[in-house]
Amino acid sequence: MTRANRPSNTWKRAGSLGLGLLITLLAACNTSPQGGPTNPPTNPPTGEGVLITQYDSCIGPCSSEPPTTWRSRQNMAYKPRQFQAGAKLDLANPTRKVVQDPGPYAGWDYLALNEEQDLETEFYLRRDAKVGIALYGSLPSWMQQQGWVKEGSFTSSPSYADSGSQRVDVYVKVLPAGLHRFGKFGNVAPAFLLAEANGTPSKPPAYPQGYEEPIPNQKCPAWVHDSYNVRDPEGVWRHGWHPPIDPTYWCYFDHEHGSRPLPEIEKLIKEAAAALNQGYGYVADKANKTAFCTSCHEPLEEYREGNKNFSFYWEGNAWMVNFHQATAHENIAVNEHHTWGVTIADKNSRLLADVHLMANTGYAESAHDNIKIIHPKAKPEQNPRYRYGAHRGLPFTDQQGYGPYAAVDLNTLITSGNRSYITVDWIRRCAPQPLIRNPFESGDPNLYHTCASMPDVGGAGMDRWFNIPGGDEGRGFCVVYNRDVDLTDGKIDGYGYTDPLGLELRKPSDPDAVRQFVRPDIAGGKICQITELRFAGDGFDLRYYGVAANQNNSVYPYYEDAVRLGRSKGITN
Repeated sequence: MTRANRPSNTWKRAGSLGLGLLITLLAACNTSPQGGPTNPPTNPPTGEGVLITQYDSCIGPCSSEPPTTWRSRQNMAYKPRQFQAGAKLDLANPTRKVVQDPGPYAGWDYLALNEEQDLETEFYLRRDAKVGIALYGSLPSWMQQQGWVKEGSFTSSPSYADSGSQRVDVYVKVLPAGLHRFGKFGNVAPAFLLAEANGTPSKPPAYPQGYEEPIPNQKCPAWVHDSYNVRDPEGVWRHGWHPPIDPTYWCYFDHEHGSRPLPEIEKLIKEAAAALNQGYGYVADKANKTAFCTSCHEPLEEYREGNKNFSFYWEGNAWMVNFHQATAHENIAVNEHHTWGVTIADKNSRLLADVHLMANTGYAESAHDNIKIIHPKAKPEQNPRYRYGAHRGLPFTDQQGYGPYAAVDLNTLITSGNRSYITVDWIRRCAPQPLIRNPFESGDPNLYHTCASMPDVGGAGMDRWFNIPGGDEGRGFCVVYNRDVDLTDGKIDGYGYTDPLGLELRKPSDPDAVRQFVRPDIAGGKICQITELRFAGDGFDLRYYGVAANQNNSVYPYYEDAVRLGRSKGITN
């Protein structure tokens, strides 16, 4: 990524992620539908970013590791430099706790908290800050013990009424940069007010001259998005992972890409330049140069927003899986193949595997009744479903349930076993249509659903998890070292080339050659993951942890209104 250095600790990484440094791009950029970026500014911005870079509210201790305690950011928002008359401190009841006179705190940052439950709170400060707790309830004993001092007040509408006026006392303390955790406040949530350590409001972060200014809590300008870039194996700059909210400017992207890369892999991305394939669209562009696409997709289109990462630790190694599984675009019903890849590093950031291919997800079917779906743009050659078979289960607007993606043709030259991916709260679902005859085959006696339109159903598309079909029966998923693949570049160094399906050998000069890497000396010639994993992660990092197969400790990661804003403007993730 072209962002500045991030400390290894998760919260420290979040704190330094948004320094906003942009690297000068020295190569021409790819502009395919798969997500090649346009040129970002060549003049890096200077100065500090916003004060808070990450926050959380927890039912139970926020300090639990792994963070399987329930965490919720619903009805929370961070508003840099926006504490003023009209500021809403209760997002669940927007006519209550509306600031009338900000008093001495005009222009400060504020963090509105979830009013629905008595929660613990934590946030990470990028630098030292003067922090105020605007207390609507009684003073908790822990605040007295920690030395919070009553300083001033402001007025707002009452916490339990839609009109009138209430004086709100503010207790302050200068806190150092880093992670801070706060106890529970009782039945009425406070608001946090923040300023520089000397009590002056924070200044807007600098941005490159001649470019659109990023506005907090609004959609980011395109150049901010295009600053998150990586090189692909051929040296082409491509879009890479980014958080849903830019932590330098606190502007919103209209999509998200799942898990942040873990520290061991993040270090490789930063230091190894083209030694990793973390750029979105590399494999899909290669697939459009090979014969199978002319019958399956013609051309294959994978919009960048559909790339979702899954980061987790397994047996001491850091894994990052990327799978293209957009839930708000018609190609979920059309494309039989979707980009899938895995990068694995050990605890010392030694690269163990970097494998990427087009995974067969079979034909689309209703997630409710398993009836095949016909889409006008789909090709008729899509494969039938079989046990543990490839399929894309699409929910309909008149049905309940989630949408599974089962990618099964992962028995390739460099992988073995199957995986499935689940999205629970889809952004859009197929519109209900009468069953129809197959328009591609007049003699087909079967009836099929259609999915020619996908209305917005209000989901966030962010509650997702994955497992390994048959994992509880001892069948796992493995990345496999293959000497024949390794030799395709004439060297035994782990690097080699296959076709986009991972089924045939390729020379580096072949137009559809996809570069692969599996370390030659890995124990047993393969790296495997056996047990199912279910989503039990942290909302900003979306990490994944192994939990019992019959549990689904999903954490709904509400990121202010970022996803809602994107969806209202045609989100395509």
